[in-house]
Amino acid sequence: IKAFSFLSTEIAFGFEIVPKVEIREINFGKKDPSSSVTTVAGIDFNASGFDLCAVCGKVQKKGADQSQNHAYYCSQREKVDPEIINGIYLYREFGSEAVRILLPYSITANETNMQSFIGAMFLGLKEFWEGKIDHIQSTFMYEPSDGVGPGKSFLVFYDTVPGGTGYLQQLLDDENSLISAMEKSVARMKACSCK
Repeated sequence: IKAFSFLSTEIAFGFEIVPKVEIREINFGKKDPSSSVTTVAGIDFNASGFDLCAVCGKVQKKGADQSQNHAYYCSQREKVDPEIINGIYLYREFGSEAVRILLPYSITANETNMQSFIGAMFLGLKEFWEGKIDHIQSTFMYEPSDGVGPGKSFLVFYDTVPGGTGYLQQLLDDENSLISAMEKSVARMKACSCK
């Protein structure tokens, strides 16, 4: 792991490359305030998951023609009361590379600030690599406190290509690469006519 930090009494900011990371994505389905609360990694979710056909595994759309919710070969296709498995969360796991950025409280305290920062970072990364970065995604990570002081919040950029493409490792070839991406973002926003 290669990491850089900025020491300041006013703000905590740092970033690190994690060359080998296991990414786990969980799709809880649509938000549903009437469903029971599920807690994962200390975060509460109100989502009922997905309903799947027990035979073909196709997701069942609520209120649709039930025969259309099954694979063509499925034995449940024409049944009035098909076998359904309720409340399934979809899960995917793969190895890749990531960059983890420690965020100051001022960014994470407000959802608008957080989304603006994420948007600015993606703009900077696109400018840095001078092209599409559709394979780079982001997620928010919270590391609870060990009992002393507050927890830590991170913005994690990860490569959705299993094994990684090496793009993110380029950001930490030296401490100036990620800062350069941020500067390119600021310059682009300042030059934009819509500001």
